[in-house]
Amino acid sequence: MRIAVVGAGAMGSIFGARLAGGGHDVVLVDVVQPLVDKINESVGVTYNSGLLVEPGVVVHPVDQPTFVGSFTDGDADRASRVAAALESGGLAARVASPVRPEIWKKLILNAATLPTAALAGMNAGALVAHEQVRELVVDTAREAVVVARALGYDISAEERVDAILALLERAGATRASMLQDFEAGRRTEIDVINGAVVKAAAECGVPAPLNRAFVALVKGWETMRGLA
Repeated sequence: MRIAVVGAGAMGSIFGARLAGGGHDVVLVDVVQPLVDKINESVGVTYNSGLLVEPGVVVHPVDQPTFVGSFTDGDADRASRVAAALESGGLAARVASPVRPEIWKKLILNAATLPTAALAGMNAGALVAHEQVRELVVDTAREAVVVARALGYDISAEERVDAILALLERAGATRASMLQDFEAGRRTEIDVINGAVVKAAAECGVPAPLNRAFVALVKGWETMRGLA
């Protein structure tokens, strides 16, 4: 299969290398918005993480599952081909139908952990080991689940909390992508993480004070560094 990986950062490099290892013709390209706007037939989320040490050198601490599916909840054939390609490179991949609940499950994880890690300067294991920070992670996740359920997604708060805490424990010394952004002085993805939760909450008439606070704090950090 001929595959273009759009975005050649840590995760793009990991997926590109694994796909190439599976015998596919792979090219890594920079993010081009007009192209990204057209990629809406099959989408997915991954629980893998990576650390870009230097150009061409990426650390992939542990294999985690990836879920792919039809963006329009239609024909899953293309998603099945993508999953098969990922598995040929040694990455665990599953077809999810519908896929949007899985997207929200990952968003809940990110909203609860990424800004918390960045603002506290903690790795994954520290987030779950520190009692007060752990409670903040749990409360933020529960808040985001309420928003997801208001949108009609049947997502269990208990399942999300248990999964998030277990993932953090397994990840150990892994540093979240937003923490890496903080350390490198880069603009973060807060707008499409907690910002997306806040936007959906407003549309549903559901309060989301914790997620709103994280957006304000991270945007404030960005403003003070001329990144806003």
